[in-house]
Amino acid sequence: MKPTPEEIKAFEEKRKQMMKLQEERLAKEPIHDKFLRAVKVNDFTKIKELIKENEKEIKRQQNSISIDNDSNGSSPNKTKKITVPNLCAYKSPENGFTPLHWACLGGNVELIEFLLDNRANIDEQNNRGEPPLFWSVIKGHTKVVRCLMDRNCDLQISDDKGYNVMHHVSISIYIYTHTHTQ
Repeated sequence: MKPTPEEIKAFEEKRKQMMKLQEERLAKEPIHDKFLRAVKVNDFTKIKELIKENEKEIKRQQNSISIDNDSNGSSPNKTKKITVPNLCAYKSPENGFTPLHWACLGGNVELIEFLLDNRANIDEQNNRGEPPLFWSVIKGHTKVVRCLMDRNCDLQISDDKGYNVMHHVSISIYIYTHTHTQ
């Protein structure tokens, strides 16, 4: 049965309302959440746009602090701090994942190098003690592992279970050989 023109119009209106609500929700979303979402989908354009926006906010806050300090003629105000985080080093409170963790899961070497060049911590551990290297090993992203090793990641880090990168390599090889040889 074909929808009537009225039903089509009602559907389109509802869709527009939903899109508007989604846009409003995203506009209120913190910049670090937008950044993590862009990293997860490898959206370089959005990532670079958000970093520029973040840097502008840092400069705005720095200028605000220096204006406050100059206006009263006294020593610098030590209570004011810059409250804008480095997006590349942001750590999700839910799981402790950083943008670098997500990039290592995705296997995008170009994105990983970009994040590291923008002050991402190569050895930052998530809430289970796992650095980004573990995730590139688990996912079998050998080019990512090479990239992280070339950037001097710590190969001795252990997670909360006491496993280090060699444990994860061994587990990954075992799983691969037992799922691909049957």
